[in-house]
Amino acid sequence: QIGAGTDDIDLKSFNFSGLDQLSKIKIGKLFKYYYGSTNDFESIKELREVAVDKGFDSSFIVAFRGDQPIPLNEALKASEASSN
Repeated sequence: QIGAGTDDIDLKSFNFSGLDQLSKIKIGKLFKYYYGSTNDFESIKELREVAVDKGFDSSFIVAFRGDQPIPLNEALKASEASSN
C-alpha cells in the first residue's frame, strides 16, 4: 500500500511519481492505493523498495485473499504450508 485518503485519485502514473501497476480499493470513505501485485514475496519486497525510492516512504506490503486484505503473517503461513 502506497497511500490512503478520502480523495479519489485517478490511477495515472503522473499522479503517483511515475509508478504504474496501480490499483485502489474504497473502504468506507477511505481510498487505499496499491502498487504492484504478485504472489512472490521477494518480488513484492522489491516493488516496495521501488515505491520507497519514488517517495512513498510509508508504503507497506499488504496480502490479499481474493479481493479482501488479510494479515501478512497469515498469507506467509499459508504460502509455507502449500510449499511443504
